[in-house]
Amino acid sequence: MKVTEESTLLFYNVDGRRQPLRVRNGKFTAGRASFSLAELQAAIKKTPELFTPNVLLRPIVQDTLLPTAAYIGGAAEIAYMAQAQVVYDKLLGRMPAILSRAGFTIIEPFVARLLTKFGLDISDVFRGHQHLRARMEQKALPRALASRFDAGEKNAAEAVEKLSSSTHAAGPHVGWRAGFCGKQNAPSICEVERESGPGREFADRRARSIRTDIA
Repeated sequence: MKVTEESTLLFYNVDGRRQPLRVRNGKFTAGRASFSLAELQAAIKKTPELFTPNVLLRPIVQDTLLPTAAYIGGAAEIAYMAQAQVVYDKLLGRMPAILSRAGFTIIEPFVARLLTKFGLDISDVFRGHQHLRARMEQKALPRALASRFDAGEKNAAEAVEKLSSSTHAAGPHVGWRAGFCGKQNAPSICEVERESGPGREFADRRARSIRTDIA
């Protein structure tokens, strides 16, 4: 949660709308309404039900009413509790133990079969799309052929770069044309790669499918 010099830990219900209470120019504001400290204290005393805690003060209010020994939460909740620690220290002088909630990943039979087929583990999926695709390429495309495609793409790019640089002497338009032709012909290697079998395109589709199904 973003906290600034104007922030307070309260919301104030003004004309039926819950507004964050802020400090501006020595006064407290909620929406378009403004209050002095004395006016705010009087309002809290008269109508306390109109004031509610924000996300940082809420757990302190709860723990004041119902003391908590331990709090079990997810990643976002624990992040909020980490921010609330300074408020706990100031107002309660103590804080409950914070424990991470257990998490589980359910793998459907279809996804499990794909992982087994390509010799993958669930940890491969969590390492990201590029890693997963590379692992699947090893099964879908022979290593020697994959290396040749990589080398071919690299050599083609270097050749076009050299040709473009050397032809600038004949005029800028010649160098530009050389670069343009190189870009136009670059997809040819990718087309050959696609025609060679399932290859990387297949691995890319499968990798995206697995990550989508698990997510």
